[in-house]
Amino acid sequence: MTNDYTIDASFVGQTIGPTNGAIVSLRMSAPPVYETPSFDAGAQSWVSGCFTLRGTGDCHDAVSISPQSNGGAFNQPGAVMIHGGSVAYSGALVVVAVPKNSVWSLTLSDAPSPQRLAHELLGG
Repeated sequence: MTNDYTIDASFVGQTIGPTNGAIVSLRMSAPPVYETPSFDAGAQSWVSGCFTLRGTGDCHDAVSISPQSNGGAFNQPGAVMIHGGSVAYSGALVVVAVPKNSVWSLTLSDAPSPQRLAHELLGG
């Protein structure tokens, strides 16, 4: 089963489901207005100027996209960031940061990723 979301800055701080899922598609529908990225050292995460998602059970961001690392693609409406693969996360998915004025199309799946299945089968 998949869940589709349209994400903008109003989602910051919210958790979205399913839990223990995977990001299977991420596309930027509207580009941001540039803002200086800000990093929270305590949380080890970008909190502004970047698009950041993190699982509540993860130590690292599932996705963190910044203008600096993605160059021109970050400023193109319709830019595809994830497609045809998946990024697994643990727990619920938290929207940590969304750049000003940007809009994102996100598809999440509740199907376990092959990496998660292998980890569970090996007793992890």
